[in-house]
Amino acid sequence: MANRIFIATELFQPLIAVMQDLQGEWRQRMQGTYVRWVRFDCMHLTFHFLGDVPGTQVASLSTLLPKTLSGLSPEPVVLSNLEAFPTARQATVLMCRIEDSSGKLLQQIYDRVAAMLVRQGIRIKQRAWHPHLTLGRLPVPAVVDTSWYQPGPLAWFVSSVSLMSSTLGPGGPTYHTIKVVPLEK
Repeated sequence: MANRIFIATELFQPLIAVMQDLQGEWRQRMQGTYVRWVRFDCMHLTFHFLGDVPGTQVASLSTLLPKTLSGLSPEPVVLSNLEAFPTARQATVLMCRIEDSSGKLLQQIYDRVAAMLVRQGIRIKQRAWHPHLTLGRLPVPAVVDTSWYQPGPLAWFVSSVSLMSSTLGPGGPTYHTIKVVPLEK
C-alpha cells in the first residue's frame, strides 16, 4: 500500500501561537473572502512532498535520511514577510516566508534531500524552492494586502527534519511522524 509522504521540519508551540495570531489578523482583513485556513496541527515547513510512496521505499528513506543530513547543524530561522502566491493580485495561497541566519541551512537541507530522492528513483518537482509556512488557501483567486505585517523578534532553531505521512480524511489531512532526524550540534 502506498503512503502520501513528505519531508518537513515540525513547528514548536511558540511559533504556532504566532501563526495563530497571523491567521487571526488575516481572517479579519479578509472577511467576505472564502479561505481554507491551515489547521495549526498541520503547520510545518515542507522541504519535499513526495506523494504516494510504497512502504518498502518509505523504509529505505527512513534509513537514508540521517546519512543525507549528516554534518548539518541547527541554525536560527525567522519569519521574514507575508506573501501571496502567485501574486497579491491573484492570490491562491497565503503564506509567511522563512529565512535562516546564514541563508544556507534550509537550502542545503532541500538540496541534499532532493539529491537523495533522485538517487532513489523518486521524481521531484524541478522548480525554485522558497521556504514558507502556508497559512491558508483561496479556491478563487483574490486580491490581498500583505503590507500590514511587521516581522517580530521571534527566532527558532531548525534542529530536526522529519519523514512524515499524510492521510486524507473528511476533516482534512492527518499527519504522522515516521522518523525524526536531529541535526548535529
